[in-house]
Amino acid sequence: MLRRLILLACVLVLAPLAIPAHAAGSPRIYEGTTAQLQKGGEPYTVMFHLVKRDDGTFRLKVMEFGATLTCEDASQLFYYFGFGFGRAFPLEGRTLAFDQVSHDFAIHVHGRFRARQADGTLEITVAAFTADEQAQICTSGEVAWTADRTVPPIPDGALPSGETRSISLDGGKTTVDIVTLHRVA
Repeated sequence: MLRRLILLACVLVLAPLAIPAHAAGSPRIYEGTTAQLQKGGEPYTVMFHLVKRDDGTFRLKVMEFGATLTCEDASQLFYYFGFGFGRAFPLEGRTLAFDQVSHDFAIHVHGRFRARQADGTLEITVAAFTADEQAQICTSGEVAWTADRTVPPIPDGALPSGETRSISLDGGKTTVDIVTLHRVA
């Protein structure tokens, strides 16, 4: 029994040392919807799982989203995508610019992640066949999305309220969010 306890204690003490540096970090999960509606009238959902690393940088671990694509022959395709990034996809500050182009599809997801919310656009284009086997292009067009941070939750009043604006410094290398607080009389 004592050997098992010592072995368990060693595993618990050494396990954090086995976690690669790229996996460490604080999770940030944003969930929301797109401006595009599904067949049933509900908006498509979006989810972004970010990690804030110890050095302050943000990386994307997982993203999920759906869209309706309209084809040249007016038919429609319904797609839902999920991407998992093993080592995590780096963000530029808090800005996502994901552009994936293959021989039969193109996916573009752009957005800005703030403390409480995120927003951006996505666009999906695929090659498909018509009913008589003619090649055609199907696209979602540019679709806006918005999301709220759900993990970890931020209690009301934890952040100052007011107007927020971003400014770029160093030729766009550094972005700073400026919050103008509202004065309460």
